[in-house]
Amino acid sequence: MKKWQKITGLIALSLIAIYELLTWANTYVYLKYVVEPTGNDLLIEQSYIYINGLSFGVWMNLALAIFLFSYVYGGKEVNDDK
Repeated sequence: MKKWQKITGLIALSLIAIYELLTWANTYVYLKYVVEPTGNDLLIEQSYIYINGLSFGVWMNLALAIFLFSYVYGGKEVNDDK
């Protein structure tokens, strides 16, 4: 990989991680201040179950992206800087 591709990949992965972290935090804030005040225990419980499942998928997606990028980055080096 060329140096600019490595830098671009790291920046992209960092932005994805920040976005996923903010989305995850925003969802819990939404549940805390919008869903919980309704007092519907079934709705609250199901919402947390769905959000926990979704957050697991999001973090696994990020882990897979990092793994694949490191696999490509750590692969056979070709001198493309000529």
